[in-house]
Amino acid sequence: MKIVLKLILIATMFAGVFTACDTPAQDPPPIKPILALTADRYSLDADGVDNIVFTVKLDGEDVTEDSQVCIVDGNCLLTNDFSTTEAGTYRFYASYYFDGDIDNVIKSEEITVVANDVSDPEAFDPGKAVKKNVVFFVWTSTYCVPCYDYKVYMKKIRETYSEGTIVEANFYTDPADVRPTVIGSPEYLRNTINQTMADGRFRLAYQPEILVEFREDLTGTSLPTETTVRAAVNKYVVVSPRTAIKVDALQSDDKVEATVTIGAREADEYTIGIFLTEDHISGPQVGHGAGYDHINVVREMGTEDITGDSIGTIAAGQTIDKTFSFDLSEVQYGYNPDNLFLVVYVTYKEDGYTVIDNTRKIPANGLSGYEYAERN
Repeated sequence: MKIVLKLILIATMFAGVFTACDTPAQDPPPIKPILALTADRYSLDADGVDNIVFTVKLDGEDVTEDSQVCIVDGNCLLTNDFSTTEAGTYRFYASYYFDGDIDNVIKSEEITVVANDVSDPEAFDPGKAVKKNVVFFVWTSTYCVPCYDYKVYMKKIRETYSEGTIVEANFYTDPADVRPTVIGSPEYLRNTINQTMADGRFRLAYQPEILVEFREDLTGTSLPTETTVRAAVNKYVVVSPRTAIKVDALQSDDKVEATVTIGAREADEYTIGIFLTEDHISGPQVGHGAGYDHINVVREMGTEDITGDSIGTIAAGQTIDKTFSFDLSEVQYGYNPDNLFLVVYVTYKEDGYTVIDNTRKIPANGLSGYEYAERN
C-alpha cells in the first residue's frame, strides 16, 4: 500500500512539471518611455533679458520642437526659452504627445529654476526729496595766518550739521617745495576760476578766499567771521536740489576710477565737477609747527576746468553716467590710500551764471548711493 501511494505522488509531481513546461511563456511588460526636461542652467537674472533654454528628450532623442514646456500652476511657454522680470522660484515640466494625440501624452519630472532679484536698491527715485550739501571752495596755504583761524571755526560749524552736509575743497597755493602741494600754482588757479567763471563775479585776491556754491565770495577784503560762514550754510542748505549724486569708485594701486551717476528731479543741462582730495596730511602751518593736520586737500582735478564737464540735458526722472579716472602715479609727493576721497558736484546755469546744485564727499573706494532727505 505504501509503495502504491509513493508511485502516485511521484507521478503527480512529474505531471505538474510537464504541465508547467507545456504552458507558453508570457511577454514581459512593455518598457514605459522616459521624457526628460533639462535646462542649460538653473538660475537667471530677473531682468527681462537674461534667459534659459530648455531641452526635452524622449528616451534620449531630442523632441524639444514637438514638446511643450509649462510652469507648474502657471502658463505654458510659447517657445523653449524663459525670461522674467519677477524674482522667485519657478517649477517646470514638459509634455509630449504621441502622434499629436492629446489623449496619448507623457509628462516629465519637474525641474526648478531660480530667478534672482537684480533690482537696484540704489535706483534713483525722483519722487523723494534729495539731501542738500553745501560746498566751500577755499584757496589757502601753509603760510597764511588767518587761514588757520578760518579752519578752527569751520570745524566747529561742520560738527553742528549732519555728516557730509558741509563739503570743503581746499586748494593749497604753496610753492612746489612745500608739502602739501597740489595742482598748479596761484596764477593757474586764479586764471582757471576767472576764465571759466567768465561773468567776472569772483577775483581770487586774498587768502583764504572762500567761494560758496559758486554763488558768492565770503572773503571780500577781510576774513569772514564764524557768523558769516554759518549764515551762508543756513542759506543754502535749505535749497531743494535738482539732482542726486551716486558714485561707484574703485581704487587700485595706481589709479582711482569713479563712475558718477546723476539723477535729475528737474530737467536741465548739467555739468559734473570732481576732485581727488586727501585728509590727514601732516605738514607745516604757520604759527602751529610742522605737524599740522591738513584735511580736504585737493590733490588732483578730474575735469578740464573747475566748473566741470558737460553731461548734456537730463530729463526729469532720468539718470546719466560719466566715468572719471585719476592716475595716482601723478599725485605729487605721494599719498595715503586710506585717506583719499572724491568731491563730486553738479552745476547748472541760473540767470546765465554757473552755480552748484549739489555736492558729495565720498571715499575713493566703494559705492556711495543717492542721499535722500528725511522728509519726502
